[in-house]
Amino acid sequence: MSKIKLFCAVAVVGVFIALSSLGACVFAERVKLDMWFLADIWTKPYEAFMNEFKEDMLEKHDIELTFKTIPAANLDEMFITAAMSRKGYDIASDWQGPTVALHAEAGNYMVLDEYFSKEEYGNFVTWDDLLIDGKVYVVPLVGFPFTVVYNKALFRQAGIDPDHFPRTWGGFLKVCEKLKQAGITPLVFGDKEGYASECIMDQVLFWQAFDSVKQEMKEVVGPEGTYTHPKVIEMLGLYKYLYDKGYFMEGGMSFPFEEWYVAGLVGDKAAILLYGSSLGYSGLKAERGIENAGMAPHPIWADGLLNTAVPVLTHTLGIAPWTKHPEESVTVVKELLSSKYQTKALVDSETFPTNPNVNMDVIEDPNVRDLLNRMRYHTTPQLYALYSHAVWQAQAKNVPLFLLGEITAEEAGARMDAAKSQ
Repeated sequence: MSKIKLFCAVAVVGVFIALSSLGACVFAERVKLDMWFLADIWTKPYEAFMNEFKEDMLEKHDIELTFKTIPAANLDEMFITAAMSRKGYDIASDWQGPTVALHAEAGNYMVLDEYFSKEEYGNFVTWDDLLIDGKVYVVPLVGFPFTVVYNKALFRQAGIDPDHFPRTWGGFLKVCEKLKQAGITPLVFGDKEGYASECIMDQVLFWQAFDSVKQEMKEVVGPEGTYTHPKVIEMLGLYKYLYDKGYFMEGGMSFPFEEWYVAGLVGDKAAILLYGSSLGYSGLKAERGIENAGMAPHPIWADGLLNTAVPVLTHTLGIAPWTKHPEESVTVVKELLSSKYQTKALVDSETFPTNPNVNMDVIEDPNVRDLLNRMRYHTTPQLYALYSHAVWQAQAKNVPLFLLGEITAEEAGARMDAAKSQ
Protein backbone atom coordinates (compact mmCIF):
# COMPACT_ATOMS: atom_id res chain seq x y z
CA MET A 1 0.00 0.00 0.00
CA SER A 2 1.35 3.41 -0.93
CA LYS A 3 2.05 6.01 1.71
CA ILE A 4 -0.73 8.16 0.30
CA LYS A 5 -3.28 5.34 0.53
CA LEU A 6 -2.09 4.49 4.01
CA PHE A 7 -2.40 8.10 5.09
CA CYS A 8 -5.90 8.31 3.64
CA ALA A 9 -6.96 5.11 5.39
CA VAL A 10 -5.65 6.32 8.73
CA ALA A 11 -7.36 9.67 8.22
CA VAL A 12 -10.69 8.02 7.44
CA VAL A 13 -10.45 5.82 10.52
CA GLY A 14 -9.53 8.85 12.62
CA VAL A 15 -12.45 10.85 11.31
CA PHE A 16 -14.79 7.90 11.94
CA ILE A 17 -13.60 7.56 15.53
CA ALA A 18 -13.89 11.28 16.10
CA LEU A 19 -17.41 11.39 14.67
CA SER A 20 -18.39 8.34 16.72
CA SER A 21 -17.14 10.00 19.88
CA LEU A 22 -18.90 13.22 18.99
CA GLY A 23 -22.11 11.32 18.30
CA ALA A 24 -21.86 9.57 21.63
CA CYS A 25 -21.54 12.95 23.32
CA VAL A 26 -24.32 14.53 21.32
CA PHE A 27 -26.76 11.66 21.62
CA ALA A 28 -25.92 10.47 25.17
CA GLU A 29 -29.12 10.21 27.17
CA ARG A 30 -29.45 12.84 29.89
CA VAL A 31 -30.16 11.51 33.35
CA LYS A 32 -33.81 12.10 34.26
CA LEU A 33 -35.11 11.65 37.80
CA ASP A 34 -38.70 11.65 39.05
CA MET A 35 -39.27 13.18 42.48
CA TRP A 36 -42.42 12.76 44.57
CA PHE A 37 -43.34 15.38 47.16
CA LEU A 38 -46.14 15.30 49.72
CA ALA A 39 -48.77 17.85 48.75
CA ASP A 40 -48.65 19.70 52.08
CA ILE A 41 -45.02 20.73 51.49
CA TRP A 42 -45.78 22.01 47.99
CA THR A 43 -46.79 25.59 48.72
CA LYS A 44 -46.24 28.20 46.03
CA PRO A 45 -43.05 29.49 47.73
CA TYR A 46 -41.61 25.96 48.05
CA GLU A 47 -42.58 25.14 44.47
CA ALA A 48 -40.74 28.26 43.29
CA PHE A 49 -37.69 27.26 45.33
CA MET A 50 -37.70 23.75 43.86
CA ASN A 51 -38.07 25.05 40.30
CA GLU A 52 -34.91 27.11 40.78
CA PHE A 53 -33.20 24.07 42.25
CA LYS A 54 -34.30 22.10 39.19
CA GLU A 55 -32.59 24.60 36.90
CA ASP A 56 -29.42 24.47 39.00
CA MET A 57 -29.27 20.66 38.84
CA LEU A 58 -29.66 20.75 35.06
CA GLU A 59 -26.89 23.30 34.65
CA LYS A 60 -24.53 21.93 37.30
CA HIS A 61 -24.96 18.15 36.97
CA ASP A 62 -26.92 17.73 33.70
CA ILE A 63 -29.68 16.04 35.73
CA GLU A 64 -33.27 16.72 34.68
CA LEU A 65 -35.83 16.61 37.50
CA THR A 66 -39.58 16.06 37.23
CA PHE A 67 -41.82 16.78 40.22
CA LYS A 68 -45.09 15.15 41.25
CA THR A 69 -47.17 16.00 44.32
CA ILE A 70 -48.88 13.25 46.31
CA PRO A 71 -52.05 13.98 48.35
CA ALA A 72 -51.76 12.76 51.94
CA ALA A 73 -54.86 10.59 51.54
CA ASN A 74 -53.22 8.67 48.66
CA LEU A 75 -49.73 8.37 50.12
CA ASP A 76 -49.75 4.75 51.31
CA GLU A 77 -51.66 3.51 48.27
CA MET A 78 -49.22 5.13 45.85
CA PHE A 79 -46.19 3.83 47.73
CA ILE A 80 -47.59 0.30 47.72
CA THR A 81 -48.29 0.50 43.98
CA ALA A 82 -44.77 1.80 43.34
CA ALA A 83 -43.17 -0.99 45.38
CA MET A 84 -45.18 -3.65 43.56
CA SER A 85 -44.49 -2.26 40.07
CA ARG A 86 -40.89 -1.26 40.88
CA LYS A 87 -41.37 2.14 39.27
CA GLY A 88 -42.97 5.51 39.90
CA TYR A 89 -40.22 7.63 41.45
CA ASP A 90 -36.48 7.85 41.91
CA ILE A 91 -36.61 10.10 44.98
CA ALA A 92 -39.62 10.52 47.30
CA SER A 93 -40.51 12.64 50.30
CA ASP A 94 -42.25 11.13 53.31
CA TRP A 95 -43.34 12.01 56.83
CA GLN A 96 -41.06 11.42 59.75
CA GLY A 97 -42.49 8.62 61.86
CA PRO A 98 -44.26 5.33 61.32
CA THR A 99 -44.90 5.85 57.61
CA VAL A 100 -41.16 5.90 56.94
CA ALA A 101 -40.68 2.56 58.70
CA LEU A 102 -43.65 1.01 56.92
CA HIS A 103 -42.47 2.16 53.51
CA ALA A 104 -38.91 1.00 54.20
CA GLU A 105 -40.18 -2.44 55.23
CA ALA A 106 -42.33 -2.56 52.09
CA GLY A 107 -39.23 -2.10 49.93
CA ASN A 108 -39.74 1.52 48.89
CA TYR A 109 -36.31 2.76 49.97
CA MET A 110 -32.74 1.68 49.38
CA VAL A 111 -30.26 1.62 52.29
CA LEU A 112 -28.16 4.80 52.22
CA ASP A 113 -25.49 4.03 54.84
CA GLU A 114 -22.61 4.15 52.33
CA TYR A 115 -23.65 7.61 51.14
CA PHE A 116 -24.75 9.37 54.35
CA SER A 117 -22.45 8.73 57.30
CA LYS A 118 -23.23 9.59 60.90
CA GLU A 119 -19.95 11.51 61.08
CA GLU A 120 -21.10 13.89 58.35
CA TYR A 121 -24.85 13.99 58.84
CA GLY A 122 -25.48 12.71 62.36
CA ASN A 123 -26.05 16.18 63.81
CA PHE A 124 -28.91 16.96 61.43
CA VAL A 125 -32.26 17.51 63.15
CA THR A 126 -34.12 14.21 63.83
CA TRP A 127 -31.29 12.13 62.29
CA ASP A 128 -31.23 9.47 65.02
CA ASP A 129 -35.03 9.30 65.10
CA LEU A 130 -35.10 8.36 61.43
CA LEU A 131 -32.80 5.35 61.72
CA ILE A 132 -34.58 2.03 61.14
CA ASP A 133 -32.83 -0.92 62.78
CA GLY A 134 -29.75 1.29 62.88
CA LYS A 135 -29.77 1.85 59.12
CA VAL A 136 -30.29 4.98 57.02
CA TYR A 137 -33.24 4.64 54.66
CA VAL A 138 -34.30 8.28 54.58
CA VAL A 139 -32.67 11.61 55.43
CA PRO A 140 -34.33 14.68 57.01
CA LEU A 141 -35.09 17.27 54.34
CA VAL A 142 -36.97 20.10 56.06
CA GLY A 143 -39.06 20.55 59.17
CA PHE A 144 -42.18 22.50 59.98
CA PRO A 145 -42.99 23.99 63.39
CA PHE A 146 -46.54 23.36 64.56
CA THR A 147 -48.16 26.72 65.16
CA VAL A 148 -51.32 28.77 64.97
CA VAL A 149 -51.72 30.50 61.60
CA TYR A 150 -54.26 33.32 61.37
CA ASN A 151 -55.71 35.90 59.02
CA LYS A 152 -54.80 39.36 60.34
CA ALA A 153 -57.28 41.08 58.03
CA LEU A 154 -60.15 39.25 59.73
CA PHE A 155 -58.72 40.12 63.15
CA ARG A 156 -58.74 43.81 62.22
CA GLN A 157 -62.27 43.48 60.89
CA ALA A 158 -63.37 42.14 64.29
CA GLY A 159 -61.48 44.86 66.20
CA ILE A 160 -58.79 42.45 67.52
CA ASP A 161 -55.10 43.36 67.78
CA PRO A 162 -53.61 41.42 64.84
CA ASP A 163 -50.04 41.52 66.13
CA HIS A 164 -50.53 39.80 69.49
CA PHE A 165 -52.16 36.38 69.34
CA PRO A 166 -53.20 35.33 72.88
CA ARG A 167 -50.85 32.96 74.73
CA THR A 168 -53.45 31.61 77.16
CA TRP A 169 -56.43 29.37 76.40
CA GLY A 170 -58.78 31.83 78.06
CA GLY A 171 -57.48 34.64 75.87
CA PHE A 172 -57.87 32.42 72.82
CA LEU A 173 -61.55 31.73 73.68
CA LYS A 174 -62.19 35.47 74.02
CA VAL A 175 -60.75 36.03 70.55
CA CYS A 176 -62.94 33.24 69.12
CA GLU A 177 -66.05 34.75 70.68
CA LYS A 178 -65.22 38.24 69.44
CA LEU A 179 -64.71 36.91 65.91
CA LYS A 180 -68.02 35.07 66.04
CA GLN A 181 -69.86 38.15 67.29
CA ALA A 182 -68.41 40.06 64.32
CA GLY A 183 -69.91 37.48 61.96
CA ILE A 184 -66.57 35.77 61.28
CA THR A 185 -66.05 32.01 61.63
CA PRO A 186 -63.19 31.62 64.14
CA LEU A 187 -61.62 28.26 63.21
CA VAL A 188 -60.67 26.61 59.92
CA PHE A 189 -61.69 22.95 59.96
CA GLY A 190 -61.44 20.29 57.26
CA ASP A 191 -61.69 16.78 58.67
CA LYS A 192 -62.92 14.54 55.85
CA GLU A 193 -59.93 12.21 56.33
CA GLY A 194 -59.73 12.61 60.12
CA TYR A 195 -56.41 14.48 60.01
CA ALA A 196 -57.72 17.74 61.49
CA SER A 197 -58.91 16.07 64.68
CA GLU A 198 -55.65 14.15 64.91
CA CYS A 199 -53.62 17.35 64.47
CA ILE A 200 -55.59 19.34 67.02
CA MET A 201 -55.27 16.54 69.55
CA ASP A 202 -51.57 15.96 68.92
CA GLN A 203 -50.23 19.42 68.17
CA VAL A 204 -52.43 21.63 70.28
CA LEU A 205 -53.67 19.61 73.24
CA PHE A 206 -51.89 16.33 74.05
CA TRP A 207 -48.39 17.72 73.99
CA GLN A 208 -49.15 20.40 76.54
CA ALA A 209 -50.47 18.00 79.14
CA PHE A 210 -47.46 15.80 79.91
CA ASP A 211 -43.79 16.06 80.74
CA SER A 212 -42.63 13.51 78.18
CA VAL A 213 -43.94 11.80 75.10
CA LYS A 214 -43.46 8.37 76.65
CA GLN A 215 -45.60 9.44 79.58
CA GLU A 216 -48.23 10.66 77.12
CA MET A 217 -48.24 7.41 75.18
CA LYS A 218 -48.41 5.31 78.32
CA GLU A 219 -51.00 7.27 80.27
CA VAL A 220 -53.11 8.84 77.53
CA VAL A 221 -53.62 6.34 74.78
CA GLY A 222 -52.13 3.09 76.03
CA PRO A 223 -52.50 -0.18 74.16
CA GLU A 224 -56.31 -0.03 74.18
CA GLY A 225 -56.81 3.61 73.21
CA THR A 226 -59.28 4.15 76.02
CA TYR A 227 -58.83 7.91 76.55
CA THR A 228 -59.64 7.75 80.25
CA HIS A 229 -56.76 9.78 81.71
CA PRO A 230 -58.11 12.87 83.53
CA LYS A 231 -56.03 15.23 81.44
CA VAL A 232 -57.40 13.66 78.30
CA ILE A 233 -60.96 14.01 79.56
CA GLU A 234 -60.24 17.66 80.32
CA MET A 235 -58.74 18.10 76.88
CA LEU A 236 -61.75 16.54 75.18
CA GLY A 237 -63.95 18.89 77.16
CA LEU A 238 -62.00 21.86 75.78
CA TYR A 239 -62.31 20.49 72.26
CA LYS A 240 -66.04 19.84 72.67
CA TYR A 241 -66.53 23.38 73.96
CA LEU A 242 -65.10 24.81 70.73
CA TYR A 243 -67.51 22.65 68.76
CA ASP A 244 -70.57 23.48 70.88
CA LYS A 245 -69.88 27.21 70.64
CA GLY A 246 -69.92 27.02 66.86
CA TYR A 247 -66.32 28.13 66.46
CA PHE A 248 -65.41 25.50 63.84
CA MET A 249 -66.20 26.08 60.19
CA GLU A 250 -69.69 24.75 59.44
CA GLY A 251 -69.68 21.50 57.48
CA GLY A 252 -65.98 20.98 58.15
CA MET A 253 -66.39 17.24 58.66
CA SER A 254 -66.89 16.86 54.91
CA PHE A 255 -64.09 19.19 53.77
CA PRO A 256 -60.74 17.67 52.70
CA PHE A 257 -57.87 18.48 55.05
CA GLU A 258 -55.49 19.86 52.42
CA GLU A 259 -58.15 21.92 50.64
CA TRP A 260 -58.84 23.90 53.79
CA TYR A 261 -55.33 23.89 55.21
CA VAL A 262 -54.68 27.32 53.72
CA ALA A 263 -57.70 27.99 51.52
CA GLY A 264 -59.96 28.71 54.48
CA LEU A 265 -57.66 31.51 55.55
CA VAL A 266 -56.80 32.81 52.10
CA GLY A 267 -60.47 32.99 51.11
CA ASP A 268 -61.51 34.78 54.33
CA LYS A 269 -63.76 31.83 55.21
CA ALA A 270 -62.34 31.53 58.73
CA ALA A 271 -59.79 33.42 60.80
CA ILE A 272 -57.60 30.86 62.59
CA LEU A 273 -55.93 27.61 61.59
CA LEU A 274 -55.35 26.06 65.00
CA TYR A 275 -53.40 23.10 63.64
CA GLY A 276 -51.10 25.06 61.33
CA SER A 277 -47.40 25.23 60.56
CA SER A 278 -44.83 27.49 58.96
CA LEU A 279 -45.98 26.05 55.62
CA GLY A 280 -49.48 27.41 56.12
CA TYR A 281 -48.04 30.74 57.17
CA SER A 282 -45.77 31.13 54.15
CA GLY A 283 -48.63 30.09 51.87
CA LEU A 284 -50.99 32.66 53.40
CA LYS A 285 -48.30 35.34 53.28
CA ALA A 286 -47.60 34.60 49.62
CA GLU A 287 -51.30 34.98 48.78
CA ARG A 288 -52.30 37.88 51.03
CA GLY A 289 -49.07 39.65 51.99
CA ILE A 290 -47.15 39.74 55.26
CA GLU A 291 -49.47 42.42 56.67
CA ASN A 292 -52.37 39.93 56.60
CA ALA A 293 -50.56 36.76 57.70
CA GLY A 294 -49.98 35.86 61.35
CA MET A 295 -48.21 32.97 63.05
CA ALA A 296 -47.86 32.26 66.77
CA PRO A 297 -47.27 29.44 69.26
CA HIS A 298 -50.36 27.52 70.36
CA PRO A 299 -52.39 28.97 73.24
CA ILE A 300 -51.48 27.29 76.52
CA TRP A 301 -54.00 25.22 78.46
CA ALA A 302 -51.68 22.92 80.44
CA ASP A 303 -48.13 22.87 81.83
CA GLY A 304 -46.40 20.32 79.61
CA LEU A 305 -44.16 20.29 76.55
CA LEU A 306 -45.40 23.23 74.54
CA ASN A 307 -44.75 25.76 77.26
CA THR A 308 -41.03 25.43 76.54
CA ALA A 309 -40.91 23.83 73.08
CA VAL A 310 -42.22 24.26 69.57
CA PRO A 311 -42.67 20.77 68.08
CA VAL A 312 -41.46 20.02 64.59
CA LEU A 313 -42.53 17.50 61.95
CA THR A 314 -39.74 16.53 59.56
CA HIS A 315 -40.25 15.73 55.90
CA THR A 316 -37.75 13.17 54.65
CA LEU A 317 -36.20 12.07 51.37
CA GLY A 318 -35.56 8.49 50.31
CA ILE A 319 -34.30 6.85 47.13
CA ALA A 320 -36.09 4.01 45.35
CA PRO A 321 -34.14 0.72 45.24
CA TRP A 322 -35.22 0.30 41.60
CA THR A 323 -33.79 3.60 40.37
CA LYS A 324 -31.46 3.29 37.38
CA HIS A 325 -29.47 6.26 38.65
CA PRO A 326 -28.61 5.78 42.34
CA GLU A 327 -25.45 7.91 42.24
CA GLU A 328 -27.22 10.82 40.58
CA SER A 329 -30.14 10.48 43.01
CA VAL A 330 -27.72 10.71 45.92
CA THR A 331 -26.16 13.80 44.33
CA VAL A 332 -29.56 15.53 44.19
CA VAL A 333 -30.40 14.63 47.80
CA LYS A 334 -27.01 15.81 49.07
CA GLU A 335 -27.44 19.11 47.25
CA LEU A 336 -30.83 19.65 48.92
CA LEU A 337 -29.25 18.97 52.33
CA SER A 338 -26.37 21.38 51.74
CA SER A 339 -26.18 24.65 53.66
CA LYS A 340 -26.63 26.56 50.41
CA TYR A 341 -30.01 25.11 49.53
CA GLN A 342 -31.24 24.68 53.10
CA THR A 343 -30.62 28.39 53.62
CA LYS A 344 -32.36 29.25 50.36
CA ALA A 345 -35.36 27.10 51.29
CA LEU A 346 -35.54 28.88 54.64
CA VAL A 347 -35.42 32.33 53.03
CA ASP A 348 -37.74 31.52 50.13
CA SER A 349 -40.37 29.38 51.84
CA GLU A 350 -39.64 29.52 55.60
CA THR A 351 -39.17 25.78 55.88
CA PHE A 352 -37.15 24.78 58.93
CA PRO A 353 -33.63 23.65 57.91
CA THR A 354 -32.45 20.29 59.21
CA ASN A 355 -28.85 21.26 58.47
CA PRO A 356 -27.47 22.66 61.76
CA ASN A 357 -25.06 25.00 59.96
CA VAL A 358 -27.80 27.29 58.65
CA ASN A 359 -27.98 30.71 60.28
CA MET A 360 -31.56 31.40 61.35
CA ASP A 361 -30.96 35.15 61.29
CA VAL A 362 -31.18 35.21 57.49
CA ILE A 363 -34.97 35.31 58.00
CA GLU A 364 -36.27 38.89 58.03
CA ASP A 365 -39.69 38.17 59.54
CA PRO A 366 -39.10 38.52 63.32
CA ASN A 367 -42.02 36.23 64.24
CA VAL A 368 -40.68 33.43 62.08
CA ARG A 369 -37.09 33.96 63.24
CA ASP A 370 -38.08 33.79 66.90
CA LEU A 371 -40.19 30.69 66.37
CA LEU A 372 -37.51 28.89 64.36
CA ASN A 373 -34.80 29.71 66.89
CA ARG A 374 -36.95 28.36 69.70
CA MET A 375 -37.65 25.25 67.70
CA ARG A 376 -33.99 24.63 66.91
CA TYR A 377 -33.09 24.34 70.57
CA HIS A 378 -36.36 23.05 71.94
CA THR A 379 -37.70 20.46 69.54
CA THR A 380 -39.55 17.28 70.33
CA PRO A 381 -38.92 15.37 67.09
CA GLN A 382 -39.43 11.96 68.68
CA LEU A 383 -43.15 12.60 69.03
CA TYR A 384 -44.11 11.27 65.64
CA ALA A 385 -41.60 8.43 65.77
CA LEU A 386 -43.45 6.97 68.75
CA TYR A 387 -46.87 6.95 67.15
CA SER A 388 -48.46 4.09 65.23
CA HIS A 389 -51.12 4.07 62.58
CA ALA A 390 -53.45 2.33 65.02
CA VAL A 391 -53.19 5.26 67.41
CA TRP A 392 -53.73 7.77 64.63
CA GLN A 393 -56.81 5.95 63.39
CA ALA A 394 -58.20 5.75 66.90
CA GLN A 395 -57.81 9.50 67.26
CA ALA A 396 -59.34 10.21 63.87
CA LYS A 397 -62.34 8.01 64.62
CA ASN A 398 -62.96 8.77 68.28
CA VAL A 399 -62.75 12.53 68.31
CA PRO A 400 -65.20 13.35 65.50
CA LEU A 401 -67.68 10.94 67.10
CA PHE A 402 -67.11 12.73 70.36
CA LEU A 403 -67.74 16.07 68.70
CA LEU A 404 -70.87 14.81 67.02
CA GLY A 405 -72.47 13.77 70.26
CA GLU A 406 -71.13 10.34 71.21
CA ILE A 407 -70.12 11.91 74.52
CA THR A 408 -71.80 15.01 75.86
CA ALA A 409 -69.96 17.84 77.55
CA GLU A 410 -71.70 16.92 80.81
CA GLU A 411 -70.57 13.32 80.51
CA ALA A 412 -67.02 14.48 79.81
CA GLY A 413 -67.12 16.62 82.93
CA ALA A 414 -68.49 13.73 84.98
CA ARG A 415 -65.76 11.42 83.74
CA MET A 416 -63.15 14.03 84.56
CA ASP A 417 -64.48 14.44 88.11
CA ALA A 418 -64.62 10.67 88.60
CA ALA A 419 -61.09 10.23 87.33
CA LYS A 420 -59.77 12.96 89.61
CA SER A 421 -61.44 11.40 92.65
CA GLN A 422 -59.81 7.98 92.10
